[in-house]
Amino acid sequence: MKYLLDFSKTFPGEPTLTLHEYLGKASKEDVLLAGAFLLGVKTHNSQLQNTQTLLSKWFCTENNQFANEVYQQILVIQKEMGLPILIVNPISSLQLFEFAFSELEENGEMPSTEFEVNLFKAYLTLNEANTQLEYVTKKSIEKVVDKDLKWAAFNMTARFSQFEFMNYYLGEILTAQLIKAVYLFEFISDNEKCSPVLRGFLDYYDCSDWQYYLKSYLPLTHSLLKRDTEAHLNINVESGDKFDEGCAFLDKLILQDKEQLDEFDFRTLRAVPLYKLEKGKYRIIFDLFVAEKVFTGLYFKLREVYDSLPGEQKALGNFRSFYTTHFSENYLLYKTLQSCFPKKYVHLPGEKLKESGMAGEPDYYIRNKNKIFLFENKDVLIGAEVKQSSDFNQLEPELRKRLYYEEKKRKRKNGAVLQLITNIKNILTGSFDADKGVKTEHVKIFPILVLHYNQFNTPGLNKFINSWFQDELENLNDDGLDVSKVRSLTIIDIDTFITLQDYLMSRQIQLETIIDWYWIKNRNKIYINPFSNYILNHAIKRKLIKPPKILNESGLKLFENKQ
Repeated sequence: MKYLLDFSKTFPGEPTLTLHEYLGKASKEDVLLAGAFLLGVKTHNSQLQNTQTLLSKWFCTENNQFANEVYQQILVIQKEMGLPILIVNPISSLQLFEFAFSELEENGEMPSTEFEVNLFKAYLTLNEANTQLEYVTKKSIEKVVDKDLKWAAFNMTARFSQFEFMNYYLGEILTAQLIKAVYLFEFISDNEKCSPVLRGFLDYYDCSDWQYYLKSYLPLTHSLLKRDTEAHLNINVESGDKFDEGCAFLDKLILQDKEQLDEFDFRTLRAVPLYKLEKGKYRIIFDLFVAEKVFTGLYFKLREVYDSLPGEQKALGNFRSFYTTHFSENYLLYKTLQSCFPKKYVHLPGEKLKESGMAGEPDYYIRNKNKIFLFENKDVLIGAEVKQSSDFNQLEPELRKRLYYEEKKRKRKNGAVLQLITNIKNILTGSFDADKGVKTEHVKIFPILVLHYNQFNTPGLNKFINSWFQDELENLNDDGLDVSKVRSLTIIDIDTFITLQDYLMSRQIQLETIIDWYWIKNRNKIYINPFSNYILNHAIKRKLIKPPKILNESGLKLFENKQ
């Protein structure tokens, strides 16, 4: 744990100014460069998280006295707080970049010595604004009665807005993104109703096929993986016959001057994570957004293309509903789980169960002897306003609506928690007719909620959602059912399954064992780590870290068709 350096403690007694007052006269290019530099600071094992190293990079010789005064004050703060000091954090860096792009003029001018000082003070005001949200969180959880849940609720709420930006490993993200991107393109290529969407997408990027699109994008991700320095990263298009073509492709991805950056969730930055310096030269804004665009960004572009189609070509109905049901659940989830569990196990996909006449079926069912894995899949997001609020009273109802239940016109629509409970009840009462091999008296049931976004790996969230599950399980116990056979609800993101699929398939990692170990750790009331981190750390300790074999297959598919 570290203390995020803020303005008030660093400059006690000095009035805080607005970003405009600090940087309004500065060059837009200078602030954008600073924002890209700060976004390039690693979230793990960064040399620039060392205070002295960062200050020496930030300030020139002429500002040595100011830098030394700041450093001495930081030592005082560190002693007072009893924590190491953190200056750079991705949220403040994104906000700085956003401000520069949308608010500053190209022809601004400020002396470099003044700019360094003003930039530092402006950055600390952003840190302070983000830190003050913690007080919002503390007040908002006052009504949480259960003392055991209060710590989980606090961390879940305070860290929900920033966790995905501060806890990621680029290689793992790129692996999962590429595999999912290939799956998505295969899915829409094989679905005739998607033809207008795919055609419009390829026309926009002037690509003959989806393989060529991905091949055009991958050099960006390759540059991220091979970088050996921190700070900003520039991309230069290679000169030659395809120079103009390469520039034209990247121009589709760059952030245009007239676009306004979204205030909270950085949606525009996610969609177009570069900006143009000059012809053939581009700067990466944030490495995470470049990586996530390989797959996650496809959804937003495909939806945009679909929305622009003439009415007679919109054969998919609501694009979001079509995407989450037919791709996220019936295609991506099925293919992923089939790559994680041996064929000799009983596999019952939700579509097959539905076709058999089952109502309220699980999204996927797997049984290995007496061990049953019940899966519910939810490709959902918490909206930007709630996500950034740091307010438990806003976040908890949204989580409840998306994952537990939603009241509509005096009717309750069951979410993942209650859907799992329904199928657990069917199994324990012998009513799960789809699998005749179940012996109710000996089963061990592992309920798993599969989610698709890293925000749901926020510490404390799994423990909090499991409290709802345990309340419902207690109701089954009151009905006379033996719920000792049921494990706690475990949240696992789809990328974890993709990353570890070979080791799960070979049983070098036994999911049921890791789940049991994880919930033993959770008996400690202050243990709030997400399961995905727990299982990945387990794999790393055992050196089970090779990329899945399917990554090579996905890469080879890019070269099946040549342009």
